Amino acid sequence: MIKIKTNASRVSLKLKNAGNIDTTDLMREIAGDLEDVTATAFEKEQDPVTGRPWKRLKPSTIAARRRIGKWPGKKLQVFGALVSSITSSFSRTKARIGTSIKYSIYNQVTRRFIGLSRTHVKKLKKKSARFVIKRLRRLK
Repeated sequence: MIKIKTNASRVSLKLKNAGNIDTTDLMREIAGDLEDVTATAFEKEQDPVTGRPWKRLKPSTIAARRRIGKWPGKKLQVFGALVSSITSSFSRTKARIGTSIKYSIYNQVTRRFIGLSRTHVKKLKKKSARFVIKRLRRLK
């Protein structure tokens, strides 16, 4: 069974019951895919799940950023701490992406930057299935 789990600031994919197949390479690749999806969200300033643009900044936020010379600029990237804190990890059975920045939960609620669309989930499931089938064939 392939399980994709999302919560406020983490996405993880778990591959269970795949026998003794070493899925480390698959999880490494999926971790990279998760990073790509997240990087695209920041670049396009859009929700990675829905594809909708992030909310506009409030006039007061724009004014505050203008005062410190950070406007115009990208949303959620005043100093770049959040985007540069995004890390992925993987093991034999898991691929994860997240951030250690505590305030990211508030950003994730108002302008989601980590997540997977249904299309991405389907692609990852297909990729996982192809990988497992290929490895099973090698076992014969």
